[in-house]
Amino acid sequence: MNNSKGYIFLEMLVAFSMCCFIAVSIVPVVQSVTLDRHNTEMRTSAYHVLYEKLAAYSVGELSATNGMFEMEGVTYSLSWRADSEFPGMVEGCVSYETGAKRIETLCDSTK
Repeated sequence: MNNSKGYIFLEMLVAFSMCCFIAVSIVPVVQSVTLDRHNTEMRTSAYHVLYEKLAAYSVGELSATNGMFEMEGVTYSLSWRADSEFPGMVEGCVSYETGAKRIETLCDSTK
């Protein structure tokens, strides 16, 4: 121990700098995973809302009127239009803003 002449201190500095490098490298990955998880939750909610609105329309509980509504802090925009590929079908679309500030639209059709 008397002949180390600061070797332990250098070893400790190298280990500390390696730990700092690993921590700094992991932070962007964790942020990306968190944002992806939030976007997946929003997409799942949008699909659920679209399914509910289309089911309500198909049994006659809801008319095909455009509108906006908020659920769990996210604003969804619902729009309806006649499906051009299949006559007699109505297409409902739900649009929302993702965590990355992009507008995403999900559409499906019903009779």
